[in-house]
Amino acid sequence: MLTITTAPGLASLWLIPRLAGFTGADPGVDVRTDASHELRSLVSDGYDPAIRYGRSGAMQGAPFFDEVVVPMCAPALLKRPGAPLKSPADLRRHTLLQPGSATGQGMPAEWMSWLAAVNAADLAPAALLTFNTYDTAIAAAVAGTRLSNTAASARQKEIHARSSAPRAGNTLPGPS
Repeated sequence: MLTITTAPGLASLWLIPRLAGFTGADPGVDVRTDASHELRSLVSDGYDPAIRYGRSGAMQGAPFFDEVVVPMCAPALLKRPGAPLKSPADLRRHTLLQPGSATGQGMPAEWMSWLAAVNAADLAPAALLTFNTYDTAIAAAVAGTRLSNTAASARQKEIHARSSAPRAGNTLPGPS
């Protein structure tokens, strides 16, 4: 038996799509997944690995993979009259979506890091909506009315399957 604890967004958008390959390669392993933001004790709670999203040094453990943060939007948003999306400055006219935490704890607020990386740290968007999971931020972006700043590695298949389009260029390495 393999018992894994991970965050809900990472479970649904990264881990679950890979489970069929894992169980196909080793069909005798019973895999149990705990998708929660609650930090678990590997020893006392009986988990084998914990896969969490965070900056290096913020938690015990080793980096599992790197990711790149990319602004994404539904293709329909690109066609909206009067609100072009050709440069970071155009984001002033749009509502931005991001995964994060209402309390400021937990996942990083990715738009602030991305805007700083493209020399637009002082940009004030029309609004900023923060969701407690990546999958809900992506669902809002896929609905077609907003922009999401998402980590491409964990969500690439989800994004393409649901017709959300990456904006060319201006990528930012994820937390490391």
